[in-house]
Amino acid sequence: MTGKEIDYRPRFGSVLLLLCVTRQRSEIQSPELHLRGNHMATTTSPKRRISHPYVMRKKGTCGGKPIIRGTRIRVSQIAIEYEQLGMTPDEIVRAHPHLTLAQVHDALSFYYENIKEINEDIRTDKEYVAQLRRKHPSILNQKSGRT
Repeated sequence: MTGKEIDYRPRFGSVLLLLCVTRQRSEIQSPELHLRGNHMATTTSPKRRISHPYVMRKKGTCGGKPIIRGTRIRVSQIAIEYEQLGMTPDEIVRAHPHLTLAQVHDALSFYYENIKEINEDIRTDKEYVAQLRRKHPSILNQKSGRT
């Protein structure tokens, strides 16, 4: 490759790692790489806000958390399926047939742009579930001896 060219080799399923190859080493601007679960995400500085046509917040719907437009699927749910369960965007669409691939990718893009906020939502939800489990233990677990 000569000059400035882009290498579009697929990496880790549907995630693409874009590598800018330049002639002079001083011109190379390396993206910061983050390994998240089984997937790699790239971020570059400075941050610029991106429009997310499929993601919205609506007061009174899912507590004002970001959701996929026209659904009650929260962005955090898509992030959990992708990051923690290791599902690909195609698998997420198969699990939620009312979603399109574009909606899933937009939700993931929103997640990576707002990763601290969404991860805090996920952590808060996990704490709430743990609190409910302590307050209301499973009758089935009690009967089987698995407290």
